[in-house]
Amino acid sequence: VFLRATYARMFTYSADPTYHGNRPAFIKELVGLLEPILGDEAVREKAARGIFGGCPPDWWTPEDQSEMAAMPAARYATSSMEE
Repeated sequence: VFLRATYARMFTYSADPTYHGNRPAFIKELVGLLEPILGDEAVREKAARGIFGGCPPDWWTPEDQSEMAAMPAARYATSSMEE
């Protein structure tokens, strides 16, 4: 979530109902594991330099975008494609 939290969002669904049902807990645990990297501005900047192969582009900023990326759990249960 450190590149552009409001520009990209991926919605996935697993055919395995057990995995799919446990996905929110998996994501929460994954975010917790990544907190040492994503939670520190200097480390986010270092990671971005590695991703971009040097200086990040001018549009990139190192601030924490976690709150901008947050979605209520209820949003995951709906789709704009459902009728």
